[in-house]
Amino acid sequence: MDTKMNYNRRFGVLKLTPKCVNAEFPKTFQLSQEQLNFFAENGYLVMKNLIDFGLLNNYSSVNILNMDTKMNYNRRFGLLKLTPKCVNAEFPKTFQLSQEQLDFFEENGYLVIKNLIDFGSLNSYRKRFSEICDGSAPRGMVTIVKEPKLIKEAKTLEDCVNKMQDIIDDEVFATYVENPGLLDVVSQLIGDNISAVHTMVINKPPGTGRHPPHQDLYYFPFRPAEKIVTTWTAIDEVTIENGCLYVLPGSHRGDLHRHGYPEDLYYFPFRPSEKIVTTWTAIDEVTIENGCLYVLPGSHRGDLHRHGYPEKFEQLFHGIMDEDKVAPEHKRVDLVMGPGDTVFFQSGLVHGSRPNVSKVYRKIISCHYASGDCHYIDITGTVQQKIADEIVAAFKKRGVDLTYEEMWRHKCKQVKPTKSNL
Repeated sequence: MDTKMNYNRRFGVLKLTPKCVNAEFPKTFQLSQEQLNFFAENGYLVMKNLIDFGLLNNYSSVNILNMDTKMNYNRRFGLLKLTPKCVNAEFPKTFQLSQEQLDFFEENGYLVIKNLIDFGSLNSYRKRFSEICDGSAPRGMVTIVKEPKLIKEAKTLEDCVNKMQDIIDDEVFATYVENPGLLDVVSQLIGDNISAVHTMVINKPPGTGRHPPHQDLYYFPFRPAEKIVTTWTAIDEVTIENGCLYVLPGSHRGDLHRHGYPEDLYYFPFRPSEKIVTTWTAIDEVTIENGCLYVLPGSHRGDLHRHGYPEKFEQLFHGIMDEDKVAPEHKRVDLVMGPGDTVFFQSGLVHGSRPNVSKVYRKIISCHYASGDCHYIDITGTVQQKIADEIVAAFKKRGVDLTYEEMWRHKCKQVKPTKSNL
């Protein structure tokens, strides 16, 4: 909440005094019998000029002012010129957590450490990401995941790449995974015997949607949960506007929740359906070219059809099904972070990220670490079986025939080794 308050203070400089224009328009609008009959027959009704231009302009002007703020911010930080070099030896290889920090992590499930990763390293990660995108550096074993809705309009690959996964074998990105200061903190949270189990750089280009609330533990077929920790380091400035991470403090001490695709989250659990209506008002001109709404007249009188996740969208992108109950908005704590700031969080912590509504990228680098003392479990019949079956099936389509456990055994790498069960 403090973060949100600080954010509000920062952007509170925008002073808008909207003019009340409702008095110039009728407060009531009597539908004709013909209009009522059309709505009953077709399931929709369009009313021209219902909302006045004064109000529409107020909605639009807030957005325009915010975008100017973001653009000025981008220009300011575009002046920074950094020459990357290996600087791990220049930074402390140890970082001793205080008892207060350890207690906070245990109670809340996360901990933010400011300026943990140096700017030279951050810039080398940013540069490497761009080099892989433009082909000047080998892709190697890196998996590239694109944001489906950005592909068509992207001018470069970097404009539509949401993230790169399995980066542990890249010589530049590996310096993050094996960063001595980072590993020192991880060892104080899960012990000295450390394996890296999943690695990624998330780009989050402008226009990228939200990542729904989820728990990383949902994907991991090993336990115990308290011996798995994620590091999430800001490469760029991370704000609410460009899609910051949010967490639900203390949620790591709850259950592993049922997950599914975001589209499954928005059904209405109440009836009758004819007593539920949607309003949809154009603020800008709406055309076929810029993405108008379409309807199927009369379809409201049919059955409620089976829904799923269309093939053209990104797969394996699950979120908690009971979102409003498990992750209500008022309990979400936004983590606004500067470059080099790092959040450590437990695998069961409910978290997600906001959409990027800014004009700037929001790059971060992340690694999931697990104690080598963790062991694999049988997830058959559990809430995890759905995602495991889906991932196994997706890899089979690519000619890779492995069990879910075998996939994770291939991904894991000891980074502070004595032994590992993974």
